[in-house]
Amino acid sequence: MAQKNYIHVIRPAKDVLDDGEGLILADLQEGGHTIEADLAEIVRGGKVDYGVNSTSEEMKSTVGHVPGDPGQEQLKKAIKNGEQLRTWLIETKKRNNKYNAVFAYVQAESYEMSFDDEDDTIELTLKVKWNSADGSFDSLPEEWLNPSAAAETVEFETFGEKYGTYEDQKELAGAGTTEGTGA
Repeated sequence: MAQKNYIHVIRPAKDVLDDGEGLILADLQEGGHTIEADLAEIVRGGKVDYGVNSTSEEMKSTVGHVPGDPGQEQLKKAIKNGEQLRTWLIETKKRNNKYNAVFAYVQAESYEMSFDDEDDTIELTLKVKWNSADGSFDSLPEEWLNPSAAAETVEFETFGEKYGTYEDQKELAGAGTTEGTGA
């Protein structure tokens, strides 16, 4: 369950959603950050030596697909249009009293939405522009660290106080006001 140790925040560089709705992808299942070197082979005195031509970085994530999620829809549209993205790979456990993170501007190499009898996922491969940068946050929103904190809750109601479904509840006229007794 190492994926619970990370949050991967991805948003279009030109985020158009209000209040950070485009910030975080739910249900991180897999991910990673890779740094690779393109090596040059140099033969000297009958032996092989290596030098670095260039380095490149890549970030990958597999997340749960949430149909209709405005952040995921915005991300898909940005990728289809070839737009740059910003990304933060954040550790959820504090070290030295900070949430350590890696930040990068990226271009999406691939976006794959797939499903089977058990999973409905989005897989992303993101190529880092130039280089990533290490940093940290003093704090993170509670709903990022504990997503269930953002879930809706049911409040106690008395008999005859309301009617209808949870999503479409209405107050009854002259509803009782005695808490916890229904009287």
